[in-house]
Amino acid sequence: MPQLAHKTIEALQPKDKIYFQSDTENLFIKVMTSGSKFWVFRYSLQGKRQAPITLGRFPLMKAAEARDKRNEYKKLVDDGIDPKEFRALEQGMPTFKDMFERWHKTKKTTWTANTFTKSKSRMEAHVLPFIGKKLVDEIDTLILFNLLEGFTSKAHDGFAMMETRDYCKSYIKRTLDYCVVKKLIKFNPYYAIDHKELPATKHTNFATTTDDKGIEKILAKLNKNMRGSWQMIYSVRLAAHLMLRPNEIAGLRWSEVYFKDQRIVIEDHRMKKRRDHDVPMSSQVLEIFEYLYDLSGDGEYVFPAVNVRNKSGHIGSNSMRVRLRSSGVKKEQLTTHGWRAMAATCLTGGLDDEDGYDLHIVKKQLSHLIGSKTDQAYMRSAYYQKRKAMMQAWSDKIDSLSGSDPLV
Repeated sequence: MPQLAHKTIEALQPKDKIYFQSDTENLFIKVMTSGSKFWVFRYSLQGKRQAPITLGRFPLMKAAEARDKRNEYKKLVDDGIDPKEFRALEQGMPTFKDMFERWHKTKKTTWTANTFTKSKSRMEAHVLPFIGKKLVDEIDTLILFNLLEGFTSKAHDGFAMMETRDYCKSYIKRTLDYCVVKKLIKFNPYYAIDHKELPATKHTNFATTTDDKGIEKILAKLNKNMRGSWQMIYSVRLAAHLMLRPNEIAGLRWSEVYFKDQRIVIEDHRMKKRRDHDVPMSSQVLEIFEYLYDLSGDGEYVFPAVNVRNKSGHIGSNSMRVRLRSSGVKKEQLTTHGWRAMAATCLTGGLDDEDGYDLHIVKKQLSHLIGSKTDQAYMRSAYYQKRKAMMQAWSDKIDSLSGSDPLV
C-alpha cells in the first residue's frame, strides 16, 4: 500500500466515530470526530496486541517525521521493549524505586500473591528507604555493597535477617537487569560486587523433631497451653496433620474445603509452584473442619483475621509461630515449617514397625514437583488413594502421641 500523501490526509473528513486510515507498516492517521488528526503506531508485544501509541498531531508532525519515529519504535518492539515505557523514561531518568515497582509489577501474574506481597514488603523495609530515591544511573557498586553490608549489623536474629538480605540481593539485581534491558544503564553494577567480602548466610533446615518422645512433648505443651485465639490454636492443630506450608493453612478458604469428598484443593495462585494441590482429609481433620465451620463457615476464610485492620482478611502465618512459642515450644525444637519436615521424615522412615512410605508419595503430598508434566498428572491420580491412606496413618500417629481428642 502506498504512503499517504499530504493532500490525501488533509482531505480526510470526520465521521460519527473515530477511524484510522492506514499509511504503511502499522502507521496510521487517527481521525477524531472533531476533525483533529493524529499519527499513531500500532504494535504487538509477545504476541499480544497493545493499545496504539500516538506519535504526534498532523500537520504539526510531518509524514516523514512520523515514519522516522515509527521506525525508531519498531526497532524497540523488535527488541521486546514497549515504546510507551521507553518514551516515558526519555522524559527523565527514573529512580530505583520507580524501576523496582515497574519490574515488580511484571511478576504479579507469575508469582503467588504471598510471594508478590512479601517481596515488596522486604524492599520497602530494607532497601527503598536507602536507595529508592536515587536515579538508577547514579547507583554504583559501592552504594550497593554498603547497603548489603548494613544487613550484618541488623542481624540480631542471625539467619532470618541474612535470609532477607539474600532475597533483597536478588530483587536489586533483577531490577537493575531490567534497567539494562530498558537501556537506562549500560552495565548492572551489582555484578561487580565482591560477594566474598560480605558475610555468608549459613543456611539451616527448618527445625523439627522426629522421635516419638520429642513429638509427644511438643504435643503435650500445645494441649496444656491453650493461650491465644481459636484461629491460632486450630491452625497449628491442622498444621500437625496436613503437611501444608504455614501460609497455605493461614489463608485457607472454605471454597477449598470439600466435606463430601474429604479433601482440600488449594487454588494454584496460592501455591508456590502455581499448581492446584489436593490434600486428602483424615477422619481427624474432617472432624476439625466440621467444628471450625460452625465458627467461621459463613465467611470466606477458615481462619478469619482477629484484627479487623488486617487487610488480607485472614490470620498471618506468624500467628502460628506465636502459638508455638507461647506454648513453650522452642525454635530449636520446631518451626511452623517444621511440621512438614517432621511428617516427611517419619513417613519415609516408617511409622512404628511398618515400612516407610514411597518417597514420591511423600513428595507429592508436600507439593514438590517431580518429573515432567505428564508424570505429575499421572501421580496426581495414581497416588491419591495411597496418599489418602498415608494421611490417615499420620493423623492416627499424631493422635496416639497426643493422647487427646483432636478437638480438645
